[in-house]
Amino acid sequence: MKEDSAMNMLAPSQPLQEITKFRRIGFLIYPNCEICDVCGPLDVFHFADYWLPRFGRTDEPGYQLVILAATPGPVRTHSGIEIVATQSCYDIKDGLDTLIVSGGINVEEACKDDPALVEWVRAMAPRVRRVASICTGAFILAAAGLLNHRHVTTHWMFSEALATKYPSIQVDSTLLFARDGNIYTSGGITAGIDLALTLVEEDLGREITLAVARTMVVFPRRPGGRKNLCLRHRCDREGESTDAEHRDGAANAGNDSGRYIMITRGLAAWLLAIGLLTSTAYAHGGVDVVDNRCVLQIGPNIMFFTASQPQNSRDEFCDDIPSTGQTVVALDMQDTELRDMLTEIRIIRDDGTHTRMNGLPVLTDAELASKEVLDPVTINYLPPKKYPTGTLTFENTFTENGKYIGIVTVRNEQGETYVSQFPFVVGQQLSKNIGIYAMMLAALIAAVYGLWRYSQKPMPAAIPE
Repeated sequence: MKEDSAMNMLAPSQPLQEITKFRRIGFLIYPNCEICDVCGPLDVFHFADYWLPRFGRTDEPGYQLVILAATPGPVRTHSGIEIVATQSCYDIKDGLDTLIVSGGINVEEACKDDPALVEWVRAMAPRVRRVASICTGAFILAAAGLLNHRHVTTHWMFSEALATKYPSIQVDSTLLFARDGNIYTSGGITAGIDLALTLVEEDLGREITLAVARTMVVFPRRPGGRKNLCLRHRCDREGESTDAEHRDGAANAGNDSGRYIMITRGLAAWLLAIGLLTSTAYAHGGVDVVDNRCVLQIGPNIMFFTASQPQNSRDEFCDDIPSTGQTVVALDMQDTELRDMLTEIRIIRDDGTHTRMNGLPVLTDAELASKEVLDPVTINYLPPKKYPTGTLTFENTFTENGKYIGIVTVRNEQGETYVSQFPFVVGQQLSKNIGIYAMMLAALIAAVYGLWRYSQKPMPAAIPE
């Protein structure tokens, strides 16, 4: 009861009513599948069902979740834990809204051992609204012929194998998830949660998605845009570095060179912090930085984002704007799908009345749809329009320092709408940089003092042979 009461604090007070309409989501599992590929995304849909009536949205379809396997009953996952399949997939001929195929380390064996399972996926695909794979579940979709000539992703450890076995597929292992038409694929394991949150946002909007993310204590959009957090080459380098550290520690135990290595590494870390904190590109809110480029994620798609104040300097920045005056904003639609959509831009003043998420303002779906809320605080508005070249540039003259929110809305011909919001500040750049430099200076002083104290400690006497 206490837990339910605490969770209800996230939603407006509404009399609870039952949801009467459902979208049926089928999770396909098989022996040795990965348990997190099932439980993580499944919980996203479950909590969306929890929040719908608490926001008074019982007239909208919720979710009915069903676990499918070749035969009903317990299915042993790769970790040894069993998941109970409630139905045989072969008994399902239609009625699914979305089919989600889990992954597993032995997924290729599953394809060979049960070709009827692959054939069922092939037959079901035209009968559902969406088909998705989690992690290496992409191999099953590929074996069913659903990924030919599509842009997809999978777990980075298996991306090379997928691309080699199915050369017609465009595999990008750096993505958390990818969408090509009505086919969705996700990266490794927990990326399935990112994908499921996007599917919920497509169906129910930002309001429910934020409530689900807060309940599950995850980011509604993971920092770094769609960039995978652990790329193969980067992990390899980190592993080699770790081995080197162990070798250094063993070789230098009991002599002065270990101290010098520690001091050198400490100074190197401080210099790296300078580079990161004073980089031209930095961001917060709905804009991320990937490879020193500003990325705006909008649903399953991305745009590159840059802003500048040519009258003041040649610097480019992400969301915070150094001063008032003329500002030029450019959006580059990296995903060609966006170029066929209607794109709408709005900049509003943050009046402090909106819901806070991780300390940042977020407009609810009701606020985004209300002209009474938006029009009084709007300072710039570009009506919906297609941009076939993929480039959108506009200017705005900020006359006052303060807090603002940018809102980008795209809508496709099927009526699907995606909204990205990014809060930003005008005219507080100096105070922020002073704070950063003060923290860096304090950290440097503390590090130098600590290293000095450490260097004064007497070395243990050598053990006589």
